[in-house]
Amino acid sequence: MYRINTATGDIYETSTGEVSKSPFMDGMYLRYASWIQAGNTAEQFYEEPPAPVPSEVLRFQFRVALLNAEVLPSVENYMATHSGASGIVWKDLDYFNRSSNIVEEIRVFLNQTPEQMDDLFRNATLITA
Repeated sequence: MYRINTATGDIYETSTGEVSKSPFMDGMYLRYASWIQAGNTAEQFYEEPPAPVPSEVLRFQFRVALLNAEVLPSVENYMATHSGASGIVWKDLDYFNRSSNIVEEIRVFLNQTPEQMDDLFRNATLITA
């Protein structure tokens, strides 16, 4: 059975949890198309797409988001061991760019998925001084 998110057009295969996103160029979509051609109908649902990921956040927003996620002390300890460029960047950067090397390094250190770091950036934009 398949479900379609009417907000995004994403197609979900309920038995496997697999998702096909536009443009549909994958094997799952071909299975879905065959299933539809056989006279089946996909269940429709509406789920708001996630907010866009900001490209950058202010230093204080990033640090408070890390604090709220209860990982700031770990990140600070980790960054204190860096005597090279990462250590300088961590101390002096005014903005953290989502695609920067230091954010990727922190993500890997925290063992987070890219989606989890995206969520941290989304949460950071909600923080005001």
